[in-house]
Amino acid sequence: MLDYILPLPISVFQTFRLTSWVLYPLNWRVSLLTLLHAINGAYTYRKNLLNENVKIPFIQGFVSYILMSLGGTLTAGILIGIAPGWLINDNVLPVYFLVYCIFFLDKEGRITKLIAKGGLAVELISAFVNATSRTNTLAGLINMIRDYKDPYITNSIICLLVCGTLSGCGGGILDLTFNLSKKEWKYNTPSCLKGENSFSLKSTIISTFLYIVLSNPMNEDMVGFFGFIIKCRQLLLGDLTRLQAMTLTWIFFVTIYLIYAYYTYYKYLPKINLPPFAKYFGGAANGAEKTKKEDVKDAKKESNNKKYE
Repeated sequence: MLDYILPLPISVFQTFRLTSWVLYPLNWRVSLLTLLHAINGAYTYRKNLLNENVKIPFIQGFVSYILMSLGGTLTAGILIGIAPGWLINDNVLPVYFLVYCIFFLDKEGRITKLIAKGGLAVELISAFVNATSRTNTLAGLINMIRDYKDPYITNSIICLLVCGTLSGCGGGILDLTFNLSKKEWKYNTPSCLKGENSFSLKSTIISTFLYIVLSNPMNEDMVGFFGFIIKCRQLLLGDLTRLQAMTLTWIFFVTIYLIYAYYTYYKYLPKINLPPFAKYFGGAANGAEKTKKEDVKDAKKESNNKKYE
């Protein structure tokens, strides 16, 4: 059945993953997904700074931008002793630096403001790029760990889950932990661990686990609950290739990200009724609850004011 359903999604996903250009005479290979991720990260960072009317030194801003964009794979790589791809590939970091210069040397933020005029369309495109990039990153790191020669790392489901999650959303966790997107860096408890702004973390954990389950072949070491899950997957879907598992994970990731981006965009509109699952991801649901509470408070204030009139 999957052989009839997946060919088109696979071709779309592979187009974004594998498309690249070689710029001559520099012989510089630029990946489409890397370029889109760099633009999306720079735009989001610059927009937040403009909204807060904050100016950050060039070097500090670049370090923050790189840590927020690529810090996840760096953190996961430190845990298992494997250098992240962007650190050993000389084609990646120059792309981020060039995109950063384009956005941040624009002192008035004209480029950022022009993109922001796209409204909901821009938010949906941003969500699509985020989901696609994170799927590619977490799946790539999990595959790298599985191909590693150390059996203690290769066979550890916990290692795959932790490293896959960190590679997908570790940059955001670093930002929330050290306030990288602010002018003054300081350590504090990440809000995602307190249930606030936790959609990125929760969705990445679920997507990572989904990819592990879909792509993991059954072997004798798999016992207990996880072995049972793998057997159920084999019964329902059979053994999938890594590309098929990656594509299914991408479809799931993109779907929930687009839905979340849509509802987050309209979260201050009281007429929007959020779906039941939204409460498990925070963010949009929390925003809607806050809006309702604020409306109740405003109504109480108005009634009290009328009493004293």
